[in-house]
Amino acid sequence: MPRINKVEVAKVICTNCEIEHGKNQYYLSRIEGQERMEVCKGCFNDEFKDNYLECLEKYNIPFIKKMWDISENNCGLYLKNITLPQFSKLRWKDSQFENEPELEETNVYQEIVGYLKKEAKKLSGRLVLYNNQGEMNLYISTIKSLKETLDLINKYDWRLMYSEYETSEESGRPTKPLTKQVSVWEQNHENQIRNHKVWNVAEASDNIDSNVLEHLYAMSDDESNSDTQ
Repeated sequence: MPRINKVEVAKVICTNCEIEHGKNQYYLSRIEGQERMEVCKGCFNDEFKDNYLECLEKYNIPFIKKMWDISENNCGLYLKNITLPQFSKLRWKDSQFENEPELEETNVYQEIVGYLKKEAKKLSGRLVLYNNQGEMNLYISTIKSLKETLDLINKYDWRLMYSEYETSEESGRPTKPLTKQVSVWEQNHENQIRNHKVWNVAEASDNIDSNVLEHLYAMSDDESNSDTQ
């Protein structure tokens, strides 16, 4: 049986916690002359939580308002999202503290999903490599990274959408009062639709609190599950 050579994983000592970590435990750096940050991901994340703007400025990372909103204040996700081509060369001085009007949300989601799918493909390849080499620690950590990436693909590729509209029915005279309907569905960046639901909510004169829409959607899932049991 041919011998499989194991890949040597570079170890680096964090300048903050002074603990030795694998190279993949350091984020890519935007400071000139550095490939990766001198502090590990754990220490960086702690700094980020304390004051994210000061942290970004310290490490010369741009603040892009649109990507920040999409990333939902998640440090690792934000850093991953700003590796998209249009942001990869930006630094702190290029920060955008207001949303750029020309940056369309649909295009941003489409680019994020495309990037994440490429990342998932790379991680799948690493799984095979680490499994063949018997590198179980790397294999397990890569499984976790792959799961997180696939979860993000599902999150960004399918978004909850809804619309409200009024309908009326005629049954002889007089005409029945207007009724408000709510339609809820999931739609991805390719405009494919799934899980389309419609409810007669109330008379049209009543206001619908948009906060209940996700609750209605969840209720519909519960009902469909109970019907199949």
